[in-house]
Amino acid sequence: MNWKRYRLGLLSLMFIVYLIGCGLGQTGAKLRIFPHQTVFGYIDSHSNQTYVLPQTLLAVGGDPHNGYSWSCSSYPAGVTVTAGTGVFKSTGGSLLEGEHQFTMTVSDGTSEASAVVTLTVDKMYPIPAADVQQMNVASFALDEAAANKPYGASVFAQGGTPPYTFTEDINYSDRTDFDASGLVLDANDGIIRGTVDPTASGKTLKFRVYVRDATGQTEGGNSGIDPVYSIPVK
Repeated sequence: MNWKRYRLGLLSLMFIVYLIGCGLGQTGAKLRIFPHQTVFGYIDSHSNQTYVLPQTLLAVGGDPHNGYSWSCSSYPAGVTVTAGTGVFKSTGGSLLEGEHQFTMTVSDGTSEASAVVTLTVDKMYPIPAADVQQMNVASFALDEAAANKPYGASVFAQGGTPPYTFTEDINYSDRTDFDASGLVLDANDGIIRGTVDPTASGKTLKFRVYVRDATGQTEGGNSGIDPVYSIPVK
């Protein structure tokens, strides 16, 4: 299939920063939101039509057996986040040009964490068309897990038409022990969760993900453009 792709160099760079600056090496027990997340909106400079690039906000840690729940006391005009999936999206309202910051809170049912998210709105023509895609990096190291302890982390999807459906790429040739690790990938919210099996101790779990949007468009898997996720287990 041929897909029209829209990639933001800034977004790719942002996630590369995540790879080296996320405080890796934790047990996964402390719930937190990945720092410095930026989401994007656009205003058509000819028609004033607005467009929001949907994407999942990322959290890690805690004990999300029932998923993560997202909330915000005051969103910028024209946007919201779906509480049960963490998908940032449009409400159909008017976007204001410029940079807007707002504080997101995530809960795993017993603990909460908060972080500032930035919405950047630019005027441009034409408004970009974006299909479902994951971040344009070769690999993404999630936080360290610990045997016999709960683990949680969300994976990334962008563009297309939410809601998304997430599935593991079972044809990925280098996948390692993810299915026997005690962790599962929730199809509806893209959250990896569970209690790590003792037999996974000392291993690095590796896997790829397919993302399907509400219109049936699919991205991901062993296509060479989407990341290999890895979780080291101690």
